[in-house]
Amino acid sequence: MKKIFLTSDIGAVTKIDGIKYSKELDNTNSFVEVLKNSINKEDKIIFFASDPDGFETTDMYSKLQFESFNKSGFNFKEYKVIDHRYNGNLKEEIDSSDVVFLSGGLTPLEMKFFEEINLRELLKDYEGVIIGQSAGSINLADNVICTPEGEYGVLTYKGLNKTNINIEPHFKLDNDNKELLEITKEYSLYAICDGSFIFDNGIETKLYGEGYYLDKNGINKLCDNKEIINI
Repeated sequence: MKKIFLTSDIGAVTKIDGIKYSKELDNTNSFVEVLKNSINKEDKIIFFASDPDGFETTDMYSKLQFESFNKSGFNFKEYKVIDHRYNGNLKEEIDSSDVVFLSGGLTPLEMKFFEEINLRELLKDYEGVIIGQSAGSINLADNVICTPEGEYGVLTYKGLNKTNINIEPHFKLDNDNKELLEITKEYSLYAICDGSFIFDNGIETKLYGEGYYLDKNGINKLCDNKEIINI
């Protein structure tokens, strides 16, 4: 049975006086409890980089993420980072892991790396927990809808084929939604706020926390923080 977490920001990192530190995971909407109940063992967690050559950034964020899991009561015995430095057997690495974490970053660049390492096929029969954060969540979709980032405009492409849910992360309900509303005249998206998440177990899909549905009819609020609905 699949166990897919689509998140915007799990709240592992905080900044104090310009310096980033790890902290406990954001549990406003029971992310820690739902994740705990979904993991069979805590032997190994794998962190997939969004930029396979951004070694300094990857090392910093993976370290902070791993520290945050520890601070939140998870006791993984082994931590792995996958980027262009990795030269082992990736299939064996994934098959022996309990959690696969797909990091945030520039979504198209991340998907290019995932295509390079054939991650879609490697995750095809994976039965552990998969956590996507931001770009990682977007790329988990069957058919990705990627709203403008950096030099990229709206992009659609084949994703990792793990869920039929398309998300827009880091959503805030304000006047800056005009461009997004133009896009959703053609595409529909679930917009989730930081600290909220969607959990898809293959039987039912639930939204935990503040989230919206965006389509040609506009913005429809689905859920508030500390609420749960089926979507």
